[in-house]
Amino acid sequence: MTTRRRPLTLACLTLGLTACMERGNGEPSSIQPELAPFHAVDVGGVFHLQATRTDGPQAVELRGDANLVPKVELAVDDGVLQARLHDNVLPSLDLVLVVRTPTLDRVSLGGAARAELTGLSGDAFTLALSGASHARASGRVTRLHVDASGASTIDAAATTADEVEVDASGASSIDVTAEVSLDADASGASHVRWAGNAGKVEPHTSGASSVERR
Repeated sequence: MTTRRRPLTLACLTLGLTACMERGNGEPSSIQPELAPFHAVDVGGVFHLQATRTDGPQAVELRGDANLVPKVELAVDDGVLQARLHDNVLPSLDLVLVVRTPTLDRVSLGGAARAELTGLSGDAFTLALSGASHARASGRVTRLHVDASGASTIDAAATTADEVEVDASGASSIDVTAEVSLDADASGASHVRWAGNAGKVEPHTSGASSVERR
């Protein structure tokens, strides 16, 4: 097995990683799989997530290049919708995962994934990012927990929450709105900005990090 893979590995090193990626053919395609109920979403890589909490039925759609869409694995494990690509690909069209669900309490992003989250509501919501991922969120929740590492960016300024808990590390950037309390832990070169009427603010910083009011 190792002997057969070595020529391809050497070619990748010589020509560059993109030479060994399957390129998207630019032909749009979409699927709407029937999946088990879920309350959280976990995606990584090059996906663009568009998730909305809605009072309507659960629905999932995947859009992208016709030759790459079949390579995406969508599965629900213990209530979490997971989207994975097991091959190295270079999309011509965005790989867009559209999610509508009546229950959404956590979203996790990794790699270079992006997300727009709308209609957030309920008692608690968690947003966790790593790598170079980026998320923008809007809605109204009682408790919001955001966790960002690497070079990730979270813009949750349009998500109003009574209680906000923040964990920021690396070179991450976070924007939140807290109406009652804010507990922010920032390290490395991370930056946390907040707005709202929080009467209890507990900033904890180290390194070149900061926690400041917008």
